[in-house]
Amino acid sequence: STTAVWNESHGCHLAGQYHAPGSSWHPYLVPGGYDTCAVCTCEFSTRQVKCPRVKCPPLRCAEKDAYRPDKKSCCRVCPVVKEKKAEEETLKDQGTPRTADEILAEGGCKFPDGPLPNGKEVHPSIHSHGEQRCVTCRCKDGEVTCIRKRCGRAACARRRRGDACCACTRHRRQRAPRPPS
Repeated sequence: STTAVWNESHGCHLAGQYHAPGSSWHPYLVPGGYDTCAVCTCEFSTRQVKCPRVKCPPLRCAEKDAYRPDKKSCCRVCPVVKEKKAEEETLKDQGTPRTADEILAEGGCKFPDGPLPNGKEVHPSIHSHGEQRCVTCRCKDGEVTCIRKRCGRAACARRRRGDACCACTRHRRQRAPRPPS
């Protein structure tokens, strides 16, 4: 084993402190404490103290977006960018039609004429008869409900002039059941 004996006159002195040739340290600055953004070195050959600032890696974001993670951080960093799915990267134009899968995923309904968005009302179309204006189908949370328009007695009485969609049944007065004989 070799024992090295340093003669203090052969090292570096900084702020009343002795540093061995070739050693490195963070300088102590009053009142903030150790400056971790600088590294001092006692140069072996010249016995001079050099304290260059830490070299920060190049930023991979705009200067205005970079920040210091904490007060003592030497280097600014870029914000962490969450990985985006391919579909999130391409913003859809509001005028772009949605796909059938997107409509169904948002609570839409399967329908013979194509998927219906949730909350949409349509008149179904029957191939041999065309659009059924008297029937309204509504999509609600993946379920389709279709109803035929019904009308009260007054609308049925004026059916000739009124709504052709009214489904009128003969309105008879209810008679009390006959007592058994």
